[in-house]
Amino acid sequence: MIIAHDKRGEYPDVINSYYELEKYDDGIRDCVVFQGYGTSVNNEIRDEHKTVPMRVYLNLEAPCAYASTTTCLQEQSYFTHVYTLCPYTCDFMNSHQSNTKFIPIPFPFKGSCFDGLDTTKTLDFIYMGAMMCQEHADIVESMKPYKYNFSSLLPAGNPTMLNVTSQEKWKVLAQTKASVAINMCPINNTHIGTGLTHLIIFKRDTFLNLNQELSKRCVRRH
Repeated sequence: MIIAHDKRGEYPDVINSYYELEKYDDGIRDCVVFQGYGTSVNNEIRDEHKTVPMRVYLNLEAPCAYASTTTCLQEQSYFTHVYTLCPYTCDFMNSHQSNTKFIPIPFPFKGSCFDGLDTTKTLDFIYMGAMMCQEHADIVESMKPYKYNFSSLLPAGNPTMLNVTSQEKWKVLAQTKASVAINMCPINNTHIGTGLTHLIIFKRDTFLNLNQELSKRCVRRH
């Protein structure tokens, strides 16, 4: 197996910089694992490995990449397999094309990263991410009556943890009761007709069906 890693376009402390997948590279060209978003757009790397029968992309950015570029769909088509965090993206892609197999996976971490952490819960909430819209600001505002942290790489919104290392974040996470998440995929006119619109509709309908089923179960319980 070959490990192709392109770190360009990623911040130095990105989580996949801790994977050390290169130690599994044995030089056998039966499979190539592409790590880092740069490998999905680096023509030099892609050309070097295009004849390898199994080309696996570790996609840790779905579905966000579909909103940040209009070329994501064709970029993914180069690979024979894509491991990604979003099961809804997998369902959509597998039902709309057959060249690439999309497989959902849990977010991978090295267990050794969490050795010795104090898991005593002394904090209530944490939000990790940039403040880029009103919805993000609302999340932070709603946490303020509690013991909270707002961790970000950027200074917008006055984060309590600014550009801290992953190790520092893990220490705080271990002592926090809940992590607040938001999964929005805003689009603009440049995305219309690229396939992203269909993905958004697919995810919307999936979540609507899920909400309806959960509501039925709550009614039955009461």
